[in-house]
Amino acid sequence: MQLNIKKNQSIKLLNNLHNLTEEKSYYKKHRIRFPADLLNEKIKKVNLSLTELLSKIDIYEGFDNGEFEKTIFDYVKYLDDLNDSLLQIMKALTPFKNDYEDIKDVDKWLKEYNSEKYTMFKDATFADNDFIRISSNNIKHGNVRITTLELVNHKYKKVRGFYFSDILDENELFGPKPEIHKHYKNTMTAFSFNHFLLRTAGVVALNFYWLNKIIFKKEKAKINNDHNCIMHSFFSKFKDIEEEFFPDEYRVKYAKIVQNHTHITIMYQRYLKNEKFDDIKSIMPTFKFNGNKKSNEKIPYLSLIYSKKF
Repeated sequence: MQLNIKKNQSIKLLNNLHNLTEEKSYYKKHRIRFPADLLNEKIKKVNLSLTELLSKIDIYEGFDNGEFEKTIFDYVKYLDDLNDSLLQIMKALTPFKNDYEDIKDVDKWLKEYNSEKYTMFKDATFADNDFIRISSNNIKHGNVRITTLELVNHKYKKVRGFYFSDILDENELFGPKPEIHKHYKNTMTAFSFNHFLLRTAGVVALNFYWLNKIIFKKEKAKINNDHNCIMHSFFSKFKDIEEEFFPDEYRVKYAKIVQNHTHITIMYQRYLKNEKFDDIKSIMPTFKFNGNKKSNEKIPYLSLIYSKKF
């Protein structure tokens, strides 16, 4: 997947939504906002949240009064809202019939009345978006907190990150929420800020690419000149993030972003080089405290350190 964004122009999906023909304006009957406005509103919120998160990462030193945690939570929730809006847009572009049942759940509605396009979109994007959806559900309905850590990787580079921490057993053992952070070589895992951010950029681009391809097929989008292009602003924020990750993340797709004087190119791919990713040098977590008592914490990647000693 590759997405190109020229300066002062929008992406194909937004261009097509801006230029909807009258015969495709089913959104009025569905009582959904004009799809281009809906998408613009959601990406603006994600973009503002991203700006806030990047500013806090730069100055964060491991001590949090709740603001840093809230900034991560907000970014994830806005990404999840953006994903939900894409399904609303698919519904808005589904031909309207008076005998449609009023199903509030947009997933169920699309399964019933636009199953072919809904299934195509889900097949192309669902697995990649899973970490956003599960993280957001745990933020909204669970008891997860943010624990940060710093790791010295196989290239002796300091890499900072975090994980969604929760109670793992009745002895108040805390650690990465298994539902969010998958096991890797018999160890718990976490998100590096670098990979987490580039991964979110990748899935946003993936979603836009596939929704446009499925809904508009091979239609040529009319160029929409936008001198305050929100899409260019959003994706350009990722261009300077280093490809220094936690060990397991090198095998997980992320956005490879290249910018020149005319446009930005977003490619969604895995890290291509083969290196000794597991040869990490040290780990330094920031522990949570329970009153005056330090909580027990299961530390990600610790077994990779121990395995080198035996």
